[in-house]
Amino acid sequence: STRIFVSLTPERKGAATATVRRHLLKTPEHSVAKAQTDVWLWEEDTEKPREMLINLRKHLGRLTVLLGRLENLSHTLAWTSYDGIGGIRSIEMPRLRLSFTIGSGGGRLMCDQHSGYWLLDTEMPAAVQGLVAQWGGGTILLVNAAGEFLVVVSA
Repeated sequence: STRIFVSLTPERKGAATATVRRHLLKTPEHSVAKAQTDVWLWEEDTEKPREMLINLRKHLGRLTVLLGRLENLSHTLAWTSYDGIGGIRSIEMPRLRLSFTIGSGGGRLMCDQHSGYWLLDTEMPAAVQGLVAQWGGGTILLVNAAGEFLVVVSA
């Protein structure tokens, strides 16, 4: 579970910039939260890092283009460290029930739903490229250490 904090900074002509921060919470059975009148008081999990939402539309790099092939960016959540330093830590595509987390070694976006597979963000082999072309642009590839591919196709 998470707690979301949204802060708005006014700009010119009535516009505003929003900053969205996420704090992870301890589950009640692992925390010292007390039930009071059928309501649980959740504590923040200080052992897990706080995160800040990134606007992918402002960072039109290779990864953003790749993710945009599978899902509209307005439905894709990219999280970084609380201070905004260090790049993307995780990506969530809630409508597709798909998420990725930076691996312990860093660099690779590991798929949380398919153990051992990561998002292929480099050029795919020509033989695979021909097979994937039949699904059009709405695909991404996952790959594992054995070189096996999973094709993820948007519906």
